[in-house]
Amino acid sequence: MGFFGKLEQNLKHGGVKVTIQAAQSMSRQDRTLPVTATISNSPEAAHTIKHVTAEVQATENASGMSMALNNAVQLRNTTNDSEMYSMQTITIARASNAEMFMLQPNESKTITLDIVVNNGESNPTDGIMGHLASITNKVNQNGYKYEIHVSIEVEDITLDPQAHQTLQIL
Repeated sequence: MGFFGKLEQNLKHGGVKVTIQAAQSMSRQDRTLPVTATISNSPEAAHTIKHVTAEVQATENASGMSMALNNAVQLRNTTNDSEMYSMQTITIARASNAEMFMLQPNESKTITLDIVVNNGESNPTDGIMGHLASITNKVNQNGYKYEIHVSIEVEDITLDPQAHQTLQIL
């Protein structure tokens, strides 16, 4: 396979695709957030799946502090991009499966990962609620939008397939 063939294979993730199914919202009292990843392969070749990861990420809302800071910078008529406030994304919880497996042509496999939401204690230190408690001290928790991200590490493929969906925390 030549350079352009390898590049095309990477851009198409080797024919491996991932879709996710998870709740659109979760409660603060939930113990776990189950995330189901369905990994499917094209008919071209078998692939080794090395790792599956599901994360809940919090990104600052553009309507919050970042917009106010950006507006303040723009009022000074500056063109210096380093002065612009960039929105921060934080991974607040993660679950993974490091069990390697072979995915044959036209084969699909479903994996369920349970992301810890609440460790059941009155003062959560682990999982989504524990991490939310730590960022709430910095900024109002409503200043964030939440997403579930799933990524699949495929052997010999540089650009790994990913999927994401929004999540509402009630």
